[in-house]
Amino acid sequence: MSKKNPPPATAFWSVTLYDLQNGFFIPNDRKKYSAGANGGMKLDADGGIAIYIAAQKPEGIPEENWLPISRKDEGIGATLRIYVADMEKMKTWTAPKAEMLK
Repeated sequence: MSKKNPPPATAFWSVTLYDLQNGFFIPNDRKKYSAGANGGMKLDADGGIAIYIAAQKPEGIPEENWLPISRKDEGIGATLRIYVADMEKMKTWTAPKAEMLK
């Protein structure tokens, strides 16, 4: 997410991982289920944030910006939750797209 296009939350926002089959948090050894304004995050040099979803923390990525997963057997849903949304800004805001990195 770029500094110029943050989620229009007046309280906070987070990205959370859910199990698509059962609708629950995806368990992990770290018991970390979201990243964002509510759980700490590290901004990049441009003032934006990238959140990484991976079994192992990518090198050079802050712990706060990593969502650990350890299962391959079920689909995951990464959900952007916006708390106390600014409804006027929501009319024109576009959520960032997830990208698969290899």
